[in-house]
Amino acid sequence: MLNMKYLLKFDATNRNYKELFSNYSFLKPIFNSFIIALISTTFSLVLALPASYGIARFGMKRTSLFLLVVRMIPAITFPCTVVCNLYLPRHN
Repeated sequence: MLNMKYLLKFDATNRNYKELFSNYSFLKPIFNSFIIALISTTFSLVLALPASYGIARFGMKRTSLFLLVVRMIPAITFPCTVVCNLYLPRHN
């Protein structure tokens, strides 16, 4: 299926980057993505910093454990779902 001899054989050049920046308006989408990332990070910090201070200051051990588990569940379930869909047989 995959011939390893030809899989990693390529010539590394900067031609694609030169074409990208010279022929397309690529900087505007990058700038827009940077602005969105900056706004979402600022919004997350504005919400999370007072909550984390309250948890640390008042010693809410169960609350902090609950928040940690709730934050970790999506990170665990998505890869598990993808792996299960890829490798487990489906029964119709």
